[in-house]
Amino acid sequence: ITEIANPDAIFTATPASGSWPLDVATDNNSTGTGLTYGWTFGDGNSSSAFEPGNIYQNPGTYPLTLTITDANGCTDSMTVLISVFEPYYLFIPYVFSPNGDGANDVFEILSTGITDFDIKIYDRWGLLMYEYTNPAGYWDGKREGKEAPDGTYYYIIHFTRQYDNLPMEFTGTVTLMR
Repeated sequence: ITEIANPDAIFTATPASGSWPLDVATDNNSTGTGLTYGWTFGDGNSSSAFEPGNIYQNPGTYPLTLTITDANGCTDSMTVLISVFEPYYLFIPYVFSPNGDGANDVFEILSTGITDFDIKIYDRWGLLMYEYTNPAGYWDGKREGKEAPDGTYYYIIHFTRQYDNLPMEFTGTVTLMR
């Protein structure tokens, strides 16, 4: 009687998480004789190559599975979860003109892929002019219902990147011109 060693599916995926598009490489360390490889990437793609790569185009969690079959028909498999996040994006205007003409009437930050948003806007003497915590919020150029004068205002933005929970801070100025 000859004992036959079972195949052992072993691999790493690098990186296992990140923002899309995420290019993932595999490092195959499987053991066995006469192996064939069946990879499924969890996003509809598959491969029979020894060490394929895959580019994940959408946010989500994907099971990356390697199933190996040896010359005797024995199989083994291994799965790694790939986490793909939406990249964060901020568009911060540097000027706005709250004059009612329908163009650039508010100071509005456009963003994606962030949480825990907070912005504080100060005048040149350090007086808090406005604060909001909703990423879809904006400043209309008023303080306590009264129009703020033309000038340069300082802002501090705090938020958390959604894909890695890293707290971030941006500072800068915005010019108000009526």
